[in-house]
Parts: sequence; C-alpha cells; structure tokens
Amino acid sequence: MRASIPDYNKLIDPLRRLLNVAVKAAGSSKKKALARVALSLVGLSQDHAACFEDVKSALANVVPLSHPRSDMEVCVFTDASDKFWGAVATQIPSEDLSLPLEDQRHEPLAFLSGTFTGASQHWPIVEKEAYAVVESCKRLDYLVVRPGGFSLFTDHRNLVYMFNPRGSNSGMAKYQADKLQRWALVMSTFPYTIECLPGDTNVWCDLLSLWGSAQSSRTIARVRKLLHVVSPLQQNDFEWPTAKSILEAQKLAIERGGSTPPGVAWSNEDSFHMDDQGRIWVPDDAVDLQQRLCVIAHQGDAGHRRVAATVKSVSDKFWWATLAQDVETFVKACLHCMQVDGDVVPRPLGSALHAEKPNELIHFDWLSMPMSTSGLKHVLVIKDDMSGFVHLFPAESADATSTATALMGWFTLYGCVET
Repeated sequence: MRASIPDYNKLIDPLRRLLNVAVKAAGSSKKKALARVALSLVGLSQDHAACFEDVKSALANVVPLSHPRSDMEVCVFTDASDKFWGAVATQIPSEDLSLPLEDQRHEPLAFLSGTFTGASQHWPIVEKEAYAVVESCKRLDYLVVRPGGFSLFTDHRNLVYMFNPRGSNSGMAKYQADKLQRWALVMSTFPYTIECLPGDTNVWCDLLSLWGSAQSSRTIARVRKLLHVVSPLQQNDFEWPTAKSILEAQKLAIERGGSTPPGVAWSNEDSFHMDDQGRIWVPDDAVDLQQRLCVIAHQGDAGHRRVAATVKSVSDKFWWATLAQDVETFVKACLHCMQVDGDVVPRPLGSALHAEKPNELIHFDWLSMPMSTSGLKHVLVIKDDMSGFVHLFPAESADATSTATALMGWFTLYGCVET
C-alpha cells in the first residue's frame, strides 16, 4: 500500500532509523532476535509514537488510485530534496494537455519515494534530481512504456537539456556529465517528452515535499564510548612498580641467594640496594618487575622507543646483570614495532596496457538496462583496444556463465585474443 501514500519514505523515516538501531543492538534483523530488544533501551520516544500514529492515519486515508487507461495521457512529476526524493504518476484526458496545469484533471496512478543514504547523500542537487527521474521511470515502466509515450515534468531546468531526446547537452562539467549521460542513456529507452515547470505552478513538487510529512524530523543517535587500549600502561590491572615492591624483590633475592652481586651495597640515604653508580639493583629472578620496567621505558608518553633509547631510559635508574640484552629482546618482540618497522622496498609503477594491432587486447564490462519484452536486461560491452570497435552481447543475467558465452562469441567471430 506504500504506492498509495505520498512521500512514504519521508513519513516513516524516524521509525526506520529506530529499526536500524534495534537491528544493531540485536545483532540480527530477524523477528525472533528483534523481539528480545526493548524499544525503550534503543531510543524510543514520543516522537516515534507520534510518527506511528501518523503512519496509521496515512494508511487509513490512502489516496485511491485509478486504473490505467489507454485513451488517457500519462504524466510523471518528480522532485528531490536534500535527503529524500519522490514521484507522482497521473493520467489526464488528452484534451487537457493544452490546458494550464492547475486546470488539468489529474487522476493518480502511483506514488514513489526514497531516501538518499551513503554516498548519495553528498550528490549535488542536479544528480539527485536526475536520479529521481531515472529511478521513477524504471519503477513505473509498466505505466510509462506505452505507444503514445508520456509527459515528464521537473523543476530543474538543466535536466530538460540533458534528458531531452530532441535537445543537446547543457555543457556541464565532465565529472558530473559522465554519470548524467549514463542515466540519459537509460532514459533514451523510454518514449517521453520533458518539460520544466515554473516555480509558481509546480504544485506537484511542492506536494511531494510537504504532503503527509508535517512533523519535523529529529536526529536521534545513541553514543557509546569505546576505550581502545593500545598500551599495557592503559590496562586497569597494570601494576606500576613501587618502592615497596622493589624493596620486597631485593629482600626475597637476598634470602634465596644469601648475598648481593659484586658492587651492590645498601644505601641508607635511598633505602635500596644500589650499585656503585647509584642505580637501583633489580634481582635477576625478578622477571615480572623487569618486564614492567621495560614496558614503562619503551611505551611511555614518548611512544615506542628504539632499543638504544629504551636501554638508556632503564639503565639510568636501574641495573641488573643482563639489562641490555633483556631490553633488546623485549623491544624486538614488541608487536607494534614489528608491524610498523621494516625496510621500504621500492616497487615499480604499473603501466596501462595498449594494443598495437586489432584483437590483441580487449576490454569488457556489463551494462544494466531496463528489461526488454524478451526478458533481456543486461548487455556485455566488449571493445577492441586498438580500433575501438565495440560488440554488444545481450543476456538475461550478468554472471560468469553469460560472460564466458559472450567471450566465446567474440572469439568465434574475430579469433582468440593474443594476450
């Protein structure tokens, strides 16, 4: 029944956004998974309740659609805004075509609408207007493909030049014209005449923007703060070395070994066992303490230091017999350093291949078109690189089997490609 509701996508947009949040929370779009999600936890508000009531009201007051008649003229009105697009298909008696728009007797045939998402949100307005025209004609092909053709109305003057089968291009910038020309190629398969409506008489486009969408949309988002722990220093369970833990490690080593290494003595001033250079002695068997000191020295505020800088940072304050070797082993085993370090290996730049004689190199790609009466809607375009010769192979589906069949047809006619 959505085809009978003007601007359906814009009307249900708040509920659609709420459903997307619920799907992410449930981890699935299936009914059983969504049934376990409480709407109050995903942002349900009074605005959504009001939107739901508006949808029910729109369903209860759907616009009655007329049956298409071959003796009447079909008109298609399209419009696009920043976020949405819409279209209305109507039919009028043939004698009404010469009357002003407000005096014509329009009978609605269908309503279409859609939302610009992803990359399409950033399209310029001319592309959004053009997309509304092309998409409407493709979806309404059962109405507009008729012996007498149909009339297409838009409020964007540039489209009149680009989509006019009897006119010429508007001289737009090439980076926009390429996409629009592909759409114009699709439109060339439809029999139509295009007209631009003045702003003061473009009532249908105004209705597409305002009809059935009185409420103002609000952006509702759930924000979750994710803590990306990239260093052991940020772990909640990381134990920073303290004077107490170092002193306990020294006492435990003396109790086990019986004496301190040569050159290490007790310092009454510092209350630690120190070497002759005033550095704190770390017992050789206190591996956990040594690793924590390496973590602090290597992954501190200065980032991931090199071996020499890490050794100097640790040896300035601490000492144990294998300090330099242990620190070097620790740094070389750091996963982050192994990922970002390494020599840069220069690679030669690739070059585009071009043929020097016919059938030495070919290019091919699929092109989708509106479905024909025979059921074909895809065309494999094969082009010879040297001569620019093009052969078109129609197919029902754009898959590997159809591609192989078309290439075999090329090889049968022109021989196998040498490359």
